Amino acid sequence: MSGIQLPGFDLIEEIGRGGMATVWKARQISLNRVVAIKFLQAKLARDPADVQRFQTEAQSAARLKHPSIVQVYDARMEQGLYYLVMEHIEGYTVGQWLRRRGVLGERDALLLADCVADALQYAWNRERIIHCDIKPENIMVDADGTVKVADLGLARSIRAMTAESPSDEVLGTPGYMSPEQVTGAADLDFRTDVYSLGAMIYQMVTGRMLFEGHDDAEVMRMQVKECVPDPQDVNPKLSLGLAWLLEKMLAKDQRDRHEAWEAVRTDIDRVRRRLVPLAKGLPDGRSTIRRGLRRSKADYASYRRRGEQTSTVRVWVGLAIVAVLAWVYFLTRQGVTIGTTTSAGGARVTPTDAGPRPAGRAARAKELYDAALRWSDQHPEQYDQSIAHFRRVTDEAPDTEYATRAGQELARLSAAKQASVNIVLNDLKRKADALAGQHKFDEAIALYEKYTGRWAAETVQWRGSGVGDIRAKRKLLDDTRRADQERLDQGLQETLDRAVSDLVAGRLQAAADTIRNAAGNPVLSARQSDLQRLLKILDEAARVDDRVLESFRRQVGTEIGIQLASGKTKIVIVSVKDNGEIEAMEHRAVGPAVASRRITIKLDDLPARERLDRMGADNDPAVALAKGVMIMAARSFDSAKRHFWLVDPLISERLVGRVENMERATASPPAMPREGPGF
Repeated sequence: MSGIQLPGFDLIEEIGRGGMATVWKARQISLNRVVAIKFLQAKLARDPADVQRFQTEAQSAARLKHPSIVQVYDARMEQGLYYLVMEHIEGYTVGQWLRRRGVLGERDALLLADCVADALQYAWNRERIIHCDIKPENIMVDADGTVKVADLGLARSIRAMTAESPSDEVLGTPGYMSPEQVTGAADLDFRTDVYSLGAMIYQMVTGRMLFEGHDDAEVMRMQVKECVPDPQDVNPKLSLGLAWLLEKMLAKDQRDRHEAWEAVRTDIDRVRRRLVPLAKGLPDGRSTIRRGLRRSKADYASYRRRGEQTSTVRVWVGLAIVAVLAWVYFLTRQGVTIGTTTSAGGARVTPTDAGPRPAGRAARAKELYDAALRWSDQHPEQYDQSIAHFRRVTDEAPDTEYATRAGQELARLSAAKQASVNIVLNDLKRKADALAGQHKFDEAIALYEKYTGRWAAETVQWRGSGVGDIRAKRKLLDDTRRADQERLDQGLQETLDRAVSDLVAGRLQAAADTIRNAAGNPVLSARQSDLQRLLKILDEAARVDDRVLESFRRQVGTEIGIQLASGKTKIVIVSVKDNGEIEAMEHRAVGPAVASRRITIKLDDLPARERLDRMGADNDPAVALAKGVMIMAARSFDSAKRHFWLVDPLISERLVGRVENMERATASPPAMPREGPGF
């Protein structure tokens, strides 16, 4: 592979290798940018339909512009290799992350899943594209933490192109395939990706792939018929809400899954906020998830009601705790200690003259930590306030175990806050890029500059950078347009100059061929309509002799006066042949008698004036051009210019200018013979 030279690219290094493809980091020379090139291990591309599908699906994938989708730039074939040119991602795959960590926390897994669902929702709603091979190896995390979905819209053609045999062309990876994929259903839709995403979430939070440990054929059978343990039975730390969500996403029948990506994302968001999904539980046996002892169909409704009431209850509990803490603080400041008595009276408050009795540092640290934890749970999206609560623990009790725990929470909250900020940034970028893609640059800039939503203050610098990117895109577009216009102007000028040279030299057909070739040049595509219009005029002018012959056909059987090389005479047109010869009877007066003879007239025998008169009216651009070319042969410059002004504006001024140059270059133009056609 390293010996291959791809036109327009410098291969830098191999960065990945798998059963279906090899990925190289490369530099695209024309744009001076780093890209990733995925070489498919094509098995001779047996079916031309696979090649066509590969190209068609790559074009569809290239239309997807989303911050969580690896951008496809091009699909090509060189030296018998099929390859994709894609956005280069500096980061790692979720598969690598899982191999390093084993199991991801629920919050991390759900955040990542929401980013993937956002990308898949965009692809489905915009282009009706499905992935068909969602798995950890196809999900990447960029250096800045952005989640990226790779091969979106291309899994089907990649699988077909790289299959060893037709039986290998089953679409998907067994551990993540939906039952309908396994059975070869033809009507796959977004719900097959919902299943695959559910399988990936299950693996992320349990550390186990669906039906792990079995061969591919057995896994595919089990996807249709068997079940896996409840995720809570594998990892007891998981929430009930996540278990209900996975049960729905991994429904055996696609009709039992969510009805839209929007519904999937709503349920993911609810589980992230410690609520239950809106989607109802399924009857036993309808999901790949086997419901564990901690869940049952009967308790779903009550659990959902508890979940809906959680926010309200937490608010009241939180207010009560705050009130108690405030009262305790007030009493302490007043010199009162809170203690217990051995009498049956229970807790009591006793005054003291010695001032407040300080509590132990560990007890105080626990008190602060528990309060911070409760506040954070009650306000899961208010990261700054939660961070302030935990920071108080580290500030006031730095050498305690609770300070260590608080530090861990601070790290988690900082990461969660950054993830939340990233969601806002990605959404802004997606909208701004969409506007910029429509060349609505001012609207894209205003979107960044006038944003006042969540994290507005935290994103000021980034939004300023986004404005700079949009302005750079506008400048690039302007520069590209300017360069394209310069190439267009130069190419058009060279083309018209060649055509004019042919015309003034009397080479009508050569001029037509020059314009015909130019009409097929993509550099001149912006002037296609003008070139096609001119080409029509040139083709008609090249066939102007047909009009002359037609004028004779209309006079068959009629006696006419005509100017021949031998002088004026009277003839009766007998016929006009396809080869352009005119058969006629000539009648001449010989003394008192009239002599007749049969003659054959060729167009070249006709004097210029006779041909010009029979070409047609000068207001026809093709006629005016043909006449101008013919007149130029006689060096009658003024008459030629009058006719050339009547030709198409695209070329008339150039023709006249060329005639004027020739006129000036002719020091003493020869006088026209008195017997000439009298232009």
